[in-house]
Parts: sequence; C-alpha cells; structure tokens
Amino acid sequence: MELGDLYYYLLAAFIVSFLPLLRTLFCSFHTLIHEIGHAFAALLTSGKVYKIYLFANTEGLAETSYRSRFSGILIFYFGYTFASLMAVLSFYFILNGDLTSLYYLYISLAFLSLVFWVRNLYGVFWVVLFLGAAVCLQYYQLDVLREVFVLFFSSILLVQSVLSAFHILYLSITSPRNAGDATGLAELTYIPAFIWGLLFLAQALGAVYLIMEAAGVAFY
Repeated sequence: MELGDLYYYLLAAFIVSFLPLLRTLFCSFHTLIHEIGHAFAALLTSGKVYKIYLFANTEGLAETSYRSRFSGILIFYFGYTFASLMAVLSFYFILNGDLTSLYYLYISLAFLSLVFWVRNLYGVFWVVLFLGAAVCLQYYQLDVLREVFVLFFSSILLVQSVLSAFHILYLSITSPRNAGDATGLAELTYIPAFIWGLLFLAQALGAVYLIMEAAGVAFY
C-alpha cells in the first residue's frame, strides 16, 4: 500500500464526514466501534451490557450498568479510547499488508454487536447492511472492492475519532452538562468535563501521530 493512496482514502473519509447522507451511511461505523468500547469496558469490570443504539445522525448509546465508581469511570472513558486504539490497530494491519485479518476483525465485531447488543431499528438495519456488503464482497471474490471497503472504513474510523473528539471538547466547554461521556466522567470524578474533552482529543491526535510515524511521515 502506497502512502499516497492512504492519503486519498483519508481525504475521502474527511469529505464524507461533512456530507449529510453519506455521513449517515458510513460514519455510523465509528459510532458502532465507540459503543462496543463501552460494552467491552462494562464486561471487563463485571458490569452488564443491555443494549446498543445507533442513530441516523451518527450518535449512539450503550445501555450498561456498573458495580462501582471506578468501573463507571472506565466505561465512560473507554468509548473514545477504544475507537482511537482500533484506528491504530487497523492501520497497523494496513501498513503490514494484512487487510484480510482486518476485514475479518471488522466482520466479527459487527456480528458480535448484532447478536448480543444492537436492538433499535436503525442500528439493526445499519449493521445488517454493513455485514451484507462485507459478505457479498467475499462471496463474489471482489478482492479489489474488499480492499477498498477495508481501507475506507479504517479511514472513517481514524477521521471520525478526531472529529468526534473535537466535537466533544467543544461541547464540554460550551455546554458541559451535555457533553456525553465527558459529562459522565465529570460527574463521577469531579474533574471538569473540558479536561476529559482535552484528553479524548489528545488521544485521537496521538493515534494519528503514531499511524503517521509508522507510515514513515516525518514531522520535522
């Protein structure tokens, strides 16, 4: 994979993020990964996961319960963190030429979420559409399109992890009571929401830095 080709995918993902219909269709992938992060954190801390909702405006919700303040903090914290970690992992596979493993990882996460957690109409529709497209590409051996599929959704994940972190930082400053995970963390830790917003953005930008460095991009 040429570095220049990755730039085109990232640019396409950035543009799609601001086009209403395409944003709805593609950017829900980042939302799904984000909500799966909350679900994994709940399970790892002996909590429960009830449902995951995906919405057409690319927002999402994971209904979970937790046993302690510490586990609650981890659950709120792990959504943005998991999305950034998954972006780094995705580009690790891409830069090492292992698109097949990444393809099956995406399918596995989507299938897991559909079987156990996603229950609202739009969420089920989106995940079934995603899985159907992925399976068709494999079944008909459309290898080039399968490569495009993996590269584009990886780019969506990286771009959206940064844009969503910018958004949550903005909300944590302008409307700290309505800043999603940053608000939840502020209520549990008494650390202001904008500090958590800054942390989420720093993580997302850190993920970009790690990926660019691994790709051989010089920052000087």
